[in-house]
Amino acid sequence: MSLRLAPRTFPRPRRPARRDGHTRTASLAAPLDEVARHQRAGGPEDTALYACSCGLSFRADVSASVACPRCATAQAW
Repeated sequence: MSLRLAPRTFPRPRRPARRDGHTRTASLAAPLDEVARHQRAGGPEDTALYACSCGLSFRADVSASVACPRCATAQAW
């Protein structure tokens, strides 16, 4: 005759409450709020400041083919 014992289970220890009052769900919602704020603002600005060898500094859209408006020299990206 063999005795079968049920495995012993222990209750999970509870985490103490945070002192600052934040909850886990609030910290997960923060990145979503930041994304929504960026979307309302129109998204990131995709322009860069280029400095040409002719001496002109200008802003243009980020692209693989940007040319200086003064001398038409291709700019490195």
